[in-house]
Amino acid sequence: EGADESTVKQLREDGRARWSVLLQNAFGCDVGRQLDLAEARQLTTAMVDGLQDPTFQAKVSDFMRGEMMAALGTLEKQQAVTRLMILKQKEVIVPFGYASADEGYAQAQAALQEYAMDAIVQGSIMHVTQRVYMHAGIDIQDLMQKLNAGALGGRAPA
Repeated sequence: EGADESTVKQLREDGRARWSVLLQNAFGCDVGRQLDLAEARQLTTAMVDGLQDPTFQAKVSDFMRGEMMAALGTLEKQQAVTRLMILKQKEVIVPFGYASADEGYAQAQAALQEYAMDAIVQGSIMHVTQRVYMHAGIDIQDLMQKLNAGALGGRAPA
């Protein structure tokens, strides 16, 4: 049994208020354009398509073969690939009314957060992100385990 409609509405309004404060303080902008569920799914699909684009995939492969990459650890490689993904997503969000700058990217992320529990929105983004990391030769699950172990001082989680 799910929450009633008024509770869901209140939770969305609370989340939007938190994002508003965050975006104002971090980027000096308002929360931006709201999306309905259909638009959020369309934006998600566009992001997935962009990250699966063969040209983008080739760019990731070329980047990973670069001279500097051999000297980097897994976390640094993951951060570099994440930056490439963000740059691609900044291109994709423009037709949806967001600027291709950091502010527009943050606004698009805020709009998608309203639907973070939607299986299509959440699952699509998670799946394509993992595929990009895998394509780059980064085992994201192994990296997360190592990060968690480090954060826990080497102790296994309870």
